[in-house]
Amino acid sequence: MTYVFQTVGSNDEPRLRDEHAYLDRLFQELIQHAEAAEWEECEERADLFAREMEQHMRYEENLLFPAYAKTSPAATEWTRRLCAEHADLRRRLELLRDDIKQRSLRSERCSYFVNRLREVGDREGDILYPWLASLAVPEPALSASWQPSPPSPRAAVLL
Repeated sequence: MTYVFQTVGSNDEPRLRDEHAYLDRLFQELIQHAEAAEWEECEERADLFAREMEQHMRYEENLLFPAYAKTSPAATEWTRRLCAEHADLRRRLELLRDDIKQRSLRSERCSYFVNRLREVGDREGDILYPWLASLAVPEPALSASWQPSPPSPRAAVLL
């Protein structure tokens, strides 16, 4: 994931959805390698997952959350909570990575982590997606019955 934008807008919503799904897929691949006792691959996947998750969370913490927090006192409080949840995910991921290095990934830690990851993603979706969507400048909707106007006879003369 690479970020080149320093502004917040409605285009962030679909990208965040995609990134949350991508992180979930990466973690599932990590689990598959662990279950197959493919520890080198599991460790590589864990490193990739950690980098991608960190980059994703830093983008949210450095750009999205501060912009959202400015919208209201309640938004400021939600932002604090989301940052705390990110810190918790970071700590729990380090425990999982330690398990992987010891070649013994604990299923209860894995299950808890993936559930927390999804809960945080869902909460961010519930809170941030509507706000991000509201930043869009709506384009005029075209009805399904809309048809282009036929060229005027004057247009034929100009050709």
